[in-house]
Amino acid sequence: MNGRAGPNITAQWLSIKSSATLRLLCLHTASAPLPRCFRRFLPWAEYHFTSCALLAGFRCPLCSSLLKVTARGRMLSSRVLNLVGKRALSTSVCLQGHAGVVKPETYSLPIYIDRRDVPLPDIAFVDTLSAEQNALKQKEKGAWASLSSKEKLDLYRIKFHESYTEMNQGSSEWKTILGGTLFFIGFTAFVVLWQRKYVYGDVPHTFSEDWVAKQAKRMLDMRVNPVQGFSAQWDYEKNEWKK
Repeated sequence: MNGRAGPNITAQWLSIKSSATLRLLCLHTASAPLPRCFRRFLPWAEYHFTSCALLAGFRCPLCSSLLKVTARGRMLSSRVLNLVGKRALSTSVCLQGHAGVVKPETYSLPIYIDRRDVPLPDIAFVDTLSAEQNALKQKEKGAWASLSSKEKLDLYRIKFHESYTEMNQGSSEWKTILGGTLFFIGFTAFVVLWQRKYVYGDVPHTFSEDWVAKQAKRMLDMRVNPVQGFSAQWDYEKNEWKK
């Protein structure tokens, strides 16, 4: 490696590669859409910054200019964050008004769920223990012979919400599903019957038996598909269908 690179060249290179290019991109897209020529320039710029960081220590004019833009981008981002913080403080009263209605869920942390294929959930069912439950957990650390059946059941309910027997127990939900399905099928049949009576017209006369018979007779007279088709099944000598 070139000796002119300096001791902090790795940190500067990572800053340029992961921060400066993105900040420059944000500065361009903040006021106007990013030009197509600039999007084509980004891969080459990243390669140039990496080579310049390892060999010249960002001494070329392009990298020096980009470092200045990066500093300006940091100042701009800090100002934006300050504005966001002020806005959040100004609306904190409105958010606190609904704090008791909606419970925030942290889905990035382990959650409790009853599953037959997961015997041990990630966390216990009861996350906030009462004074009585805390005393029971302390008693659990001793001899289990001193625990009554009710206390053991209470300890189980702290850890789990449902047992395997309760999870495997059937429910009457199928009745609701079947009833809803039959209701929509009946409603659809009613709509079809209503359309046939009030929307659609009469059946075309070309579907009548007389018309179909005349059409078949004309096709036979015209000898339509005489090799393997319709007319091939008619015996013109006996004037009947072939057996």
